[in-house]
Amino acid sequence: QTCALPIYFVAARLQGTAAEGQQNRILAKLSDLADGNFLFASIALDSLLSANPEHRLTIDELGPLPPGLGGLYFAIFNKRFPDRDAYERDVLPLLDCLIAAPSAIPREFLAAAAGSDQRALIRGILELSPFLHSRGDGESLFHASVIEWLSNPDNSARFAAMSESGHKRLADACWGEFVRQPSAMSAYAVRNAATHLRHAARFPDLFALLEDDRFLQQLL
Repeated sequence: QTCALPIYFVAARLQGTAAEGQQNRILAKLSDLADGNFLFASIALDSLLSANPEHRLTIDELGPLPPGLGGLYFAIFNKRFPDRDAYERDVLPLLDCLIAAPSAIPREFLAAAAGSDQRALIRGILELSPFLHSRGDGESLFHASVIEWLSNPDNSARFAAMSESGHKRLADACWGEFVRQPSAMSAYAVRNAATHLRHAARFPDLFALLEDDRFLQQLL
Protein backbone atom coordinates (compact mmCIF):
# COMPACT_ATOMS: atom_id res chain seq x y z
CA GLN A 1 0.00 0.00 0.00
CA THR A 2 1.21 3.50 -0.84
CA CYS A 3 0.59 6.31 1.61
CA ALA A 4 2.42 8.88 3.70
CA LEU A 5 4.32 7.27 6.56
CA PRO A 6 2.64 8.55 9.77
CA ILE A 7 4.94 9.55 12.58
CA TYR A 8 2.56 8.09 15.16
CA PHE A 9 2.96 4.64 13.61
CA VAL A 10 6.75 4.77 13.99
CA ALA A 11 6.50 6.32 17.44
CA ALA A 12 4.12 3.60 18.65
CA ARG A 13 6.38 0.84 17.34
CA LEU A 14 9.50 2.39 18.92
CA GLN A 15 7.98 3.20 22.30
CA GLY A 16 9.79 1.40 25.09
CA THR A 17 12.52 0.00 22.81
CA ALA A 18 16.24 0.68 22.72
CA ALA A 19 15.71 2.54 19.44
CA GLU A 20 13.19 5.00 20.87
CA GLY A 21 15.80 7.76 21.10
CA GLN A 22 16.46 7.44 17.37
CA GLN A 23 12.83 8.01 16.44
CA ASN A 24 13.40 11.08 14.25
CA ARG A 25 16.36 9.51 12.44
CA ILE A 26 14.47 6.28 11.84
CA LEU A 27 11.39 8.13 10.63
CA ALA A 28 13.46 10.18 8.19
CA LYS A 29 15.28 7.11 6.90
CA LEU A 30 12.12 5.03 6.50
CA SER A 31 10.22 7.88 4.87
CA ASP A 32 13.00 8.19 2.31
CA LEU A 33 13.46 4.47 1.65
CA ALA A 34 9.81 3.44 1.80
CA ASP A 35 8.75 6.20 -0.62
CA GLY A 36 5.18 5.89 0.61
CA ASN A 37 5.16 2.07 0.72
CA PHE A 38 3.65 1.23 4.10
CA LEU A 39 4.49 -2.47 3.73
CA PHE A 40 8.18 -1.61 3.31
CA ALA A 41 8.09 0.58 6.43
CA SER A 42 6.34 -2.07 8.50
CA ILE A 43 8.74 -4.88 7.50
CA ALA A 44 11.77 -2.63 7.99
CA LEU A 45 10.59 -1.71 11.49
CA ASP A 46 10.07 -5.39 12.32
CA SER A 47 13.69 -6.01 11.34
CA LEU A 48 15.01 -2.98 13.22
CA LEU A 49 13.20 -4.14 16.37
CA SER A 50 13.76 -7.91 16.10
CA ALA A 51 13.95 -9.58 19.49
CA ASN A 52 16.93 -11.61 18.26
CA PRO A 53 20.05 -9.39 18.04
CA GLU A 54 21.51 -11.67 15.36
CA HIS A 55 18.52 -10.94 13.12
CA ARG A 56 18.27 -7.21 13.87
CA LEU A 57 19.09 -4.76 11.10
CA THR A 58 20.56 -1.42 12.09
CA ILE A 59 19.42 1.90 10.71
CA ASP A 60 22.82 2.25 9.01
CA GLU A 61 22.39 -1.12 7.29
CA LEU A 62 19.15 0.14 5.76
CA GLY A 63 21.03 2.97 4.08
CA PRO A 64 22.81 1.22 1.19
CA LEU A 65 19.89 -1.01 0.20
CA PRO A 66 18.80 -1.22 -3.43
CA PRO A 67 15.41 0.45 -3.85
CA GLY A 68 12.17 -1.42 -3.19
CA LEU A 69 11.09 -4.44 -1.22
CA GLY A 70 13.57 -6.74 -2.98
CA GLY A 71 16.53 -4.92 -1.47
CA LEU A 72 14.95 -5.08 1.96
CA TYR A 73 14.17 -8.79 1.64
CA PHE A 74 17.76 -9.47 0.58
CA ALA A 75 19.14 -7.61 3.60
CA ILE A 76 16.84 -9.50 5.99
CA PHE A 77 17.66 -12.89 4.47
CA ASN A 78 21.37 -12.07 4.48
CA LYS A 79 21.16 -11.29 8.18
CA ARG A 80 19.06 -14.32 9.08
CA PHE A 81 20.78 -16.93 6.94
CA PRO A 82 24.56 -16.37 6.98
CA ASP A 83 25.26 -20.12 6.72
CA ARG A 84 24.61 -21.05 3.10
CA ASP A 85 24.72 -24.81 3.72
CA ALA A 86 22.21 -24.58 6.58
CA TYR A 87 19.93 -22.39 4.46
CA GLU A 88 19.98 -24.82 1.54
CA ARG A 89 19.45 -27.79 3.86
CA ASP A 90 16.79 -26.53 6.29
CA VAL A 91 15.08 -23.53 4.70
CA LEU A 92 15.21 -23.67 0.91
CA PRO A 93 13.18 -26.91 0.59
CA LEU A 94 10.41 -25.23 2.62
CA LEU A 95 10.51 -22.13 0.42
CA ASP A 96 10.45 -24.19 -2.79
CA CYS A 97 7.22 -25.77 -1.56
CA LEU A 98 5.71 -22.53 -0.26
CA ILE A 99 6.18 -20.61 -3.51
CA ALA A 100 4.66 -23.50 -5.50
CA ALA A 101 1.66 -24.08 -3.25
CA PRO A 102 -1.70 -22.58 -4.34
CA SER A 103 -2.90 -22.53 -0.72
CA ALA A 104 -1.62 -22.85 2.85
CA ILE A 105 0.30 -26.08 3.52
CA PRO A 106 -0.37 -27.98 6.76
CA ARG A 107 2.84 -28.37 8.74
CA GLU A 108 2.82 -32.18 8.67
CA PHE A 109 2.40 -32.17 4.90
CA LEU A 110 5.05 -29.46 4.48
CA ALA A 111 7.52 -31.52 6.52
CA ALA A 112 6.85 -34.58 4.34
CA ALA A 113 7.25 -32.63 1.11
CA ALA A 114 10.40 -30.80 2.24
CA GLY A 115 11.97 -33.93 3.70
CA SER A 116 12.25 -32.29 7.13
CA ASP A 117 12.02 -33.92 10.51
CA GLN A 118 9.95 -32.08 13.12
CA ARG A 119 12.93 -30.26 14.65
CA ALA A 120 14.22 -29.07 11.28
CA LEU A 121 10.71 -27.98 10.32
CA ILE A 122 10.26 -25.94 13.48
CA ARG A 123 13.69 -24.33 13.05
CA GLY A 124 12.91 -23.42 9.46
CA ILE A 125 9.50 -21.98 10.28
CA LEU A 126 10.92 -19.93 13.16
CA GLU A 127 13.61 -18.50 10.90
CA LEU A 128 11.04 -17.68 8.21
CA SER A 129 8.40 -16.39 10.64
CA PRO A 130 8.54 -12.72 9.47
CA PHE A 131 7.52 -13.89 6.00
CA LEU A 132 4.84 -16.42 6.94
CA HIS A 133 1.14 -16.45 7.65
CA SER A 134 0.72 -19.23 10.21
CA ARG A 135 -2.93 -20.21 10.50
CA GLY A 136 -5.01 -23.21 11.46
CA ASP A 137 -4.92 -24.52 7.89
CA GLY A 138 -1.14 -24.30 7.63
CA GLU A 139 1.72 -22.10 6.45
CA SER A 140 1.86 -19.69 3.52
CA LEU A 141 4.07 -16.79 2.48
CA PHE A 142 2.57 -13.56 3.71
CA HIS A 143 2.75 -11.43 0.54
CA ALA A 144 3.03 -11.92 -3.21
CA SER A 145 6.11 -9.67 -3.28
CA VAL A 146 8.10 -12.29 -1.34
CA ILE A 147 7.16 -14.96 -3.89
CA GLU A 148 8.12 -12.66 -6.76
CA TRP A 149 11.48 -11.84 -5.15
CA LEU A 150 12.34 -15.47 -4.31
CA SER A 151 11.34 -16.57 -7.82
CA ASN A 152 13.70 -14.11 -9.52
CA PRO A 153 17.32 -15.26 -9.14
CA ASP A 154 18.58 -11.96 -10.54
CA ASN A 155 17.22 -10.28 -7.40
CA SER A 156 17.31 -12.97 -4.72
CA ALA A 157 20.68 -14.47 -5.85
CA ARG A 158 21.79 -17.24 -3.48
CA PHE A 159 18.41 -17.18 -1.70
CA ALA A 160 16.41 -17.94 -4.85
CA ALA A 161 13.74 -20.63 -4.61
CA MET A 162 12.29 -22.69 -7.47
CA SER A 163 8.61 -23.47 -7.92
CA GLU A 164 9.60 -26.38 -10.20
CA SER A 165 11.41 -28.02 -7.30
CA GLY A 166 8.48 -27.23 -5.01
CA HIS A 167 5.97 -28.84 -7.37
CA LYS A 168 8.14 -31.97 -7.57
CA ARG A 169 8.36 -32.20 -3.78
CA LEU A 170 4.65 -31.57 -3.31
CA ALA A 171 3.77 -34.02 -6.09
CA ASP A 172 5.88 -36.70 -4.34
CA ALA A 173 4.06 -36.08 -1.05
CA CYS A 174 0.62 -36.14 -2.70
CA TRP A 175 1.43 -39.28 -4.66
CA GLY A 176 2.77 -40.96 -1.54
CA GLU A 177 -0.56 -40.42 0.19
CA PHE A 178 -2.45 -41.72 -2.84
CA VAL A 179 -0.34 -44.89 -3.04
CA ARG A 180 -0.70 -45.57 0.69
CA GLN A 181 -4.46 -45.05 0.91
CA PRO A 182 -6.38 -43.30 -1.90
CA SER A 183 -9.55 -42.99 0.17
CA ALA A 184 -7.86 -41.27 3.13
CA MET A 185 -5.72 -38.55 1.58
CA SER A 186 -5.27 -35.25 3.41
CA ALA A 187 -7.43 -32.31 2.38
CA TYR A 188 -4.43 -30.50 0.90
CA ALA A 189 -3.45 -33.51 -1.22
CA VAL A 190 -7.01 -34.03 -2.47
CA ARG A 191 -7.31 -30.39 -3.54
CA ASN A 192 -3.88 -30.01 -5.08
CA ALA A 193 -2.48 -33.41 -6.14
CA ALA A 194 -3.55 -32.97 -9.77
CA THR A 195 -2.00 -29.49 -9.93
CA HIS A 196 1.35 -30.60 -8.56
CA LEU A 197 1.50 -33.75 -10.67
CA ARG A 198 0.75 -31.71 -13.79
CA HIS A 199 3.43 -29.11 -13.01
CA ALA A 200 5.89 -31.91 -12.27
CA ALA A 201 5.06 -33.44 -15.68
CA ARG A 202 4.05 -36.74 -14.04
CA PHE A 203 1.27 -37.39 -16.53
CA PRO A 204 0.94 -41.20 -16.12
CA ASP A 205 0.49 -40.65 -12.37
CA LEU A 206 -1.94 -37.80 -13.01
CA PHE A 207 -4.07 -39.99 -15.28
CA ALA A 208 -4.01 -42.82 -12.72
CA LEU A 209 -5.12 -40.39 -10.02
CA LEU A 210 -8.01 -38.98 -12.07
CA GLU A 211 -9.21 -42.45 -13.04
CA ASP A 212 -9.37 -43.74 -9.47
CA ASP A 213 -12.92 -43.71 -8.07
CA ARG A 214 -11.66 -43.69 -4.47
CA PHE A 215 -9.83 -40.43 -5.13
CA LEU A 216 -12.62 -38.88 -7.18
CA GLN A 217 -15.18 -39.49 -4.45
CA GLN A 218 -13.16 -37.28 -2.11
CA LEU A 219 -13.50 -34.39 -4.55
CA LEU A 220 -17.29 -34.43 -4.24
